[in-house]
Amino acid sequence: MAYWAVPRMDHAWFFHDDSAEQLGAPAWFGPVMTLATFGCSRTLVACFLAWTPGRRTWFTALGGATLHGYLLHGFVKQAAGPAGWYDHDAVHRPLGLLLVTLVAAATVTLLCTRPVRWALRRATEPRADWAFRRDGAARDRAAA
Repeated sequence: MAYWAVPRMDHAWFFHDDSAEQLGAPAWFGPVMTLATFGCSRTLVACFLAWTPGRRTWFTALGGATLHGYLLHGFVKQAAGPAGWYDHDAVHRPLGLLLVTLVAAATVTLLCTRPVRWALRRATEPRADWAFRRDGAARDRAAA
């Protein structure tokens, strides 16, 4: 559905920064599109959660490291524009879209692996013990 909708829709609707009139639509269309985009988002979340297994699998560890993929994929995406990765005509054809999707999935998976997590743990998972002061009662219970 997304591959069908993207070429036919202005991506500014997803950011909710502009009014419907600024996007070239009647005023009543704004609330309708807001409800529609939130409805689509809710449906996608429900689908994602339905596919989430309740047991441990080989990719459970990757799922626990998705924070790294989420935080770091933007750097790869930002580098892709100036590098001209999307300038090739083949990228905008069905096979190119499939290839970009597979490369993106592989890149995010690599960003979730143990070596990347270890190398960037100070930036993505800093220790915060210093931020939590133990109260006096807890200290007295620990000492007893």
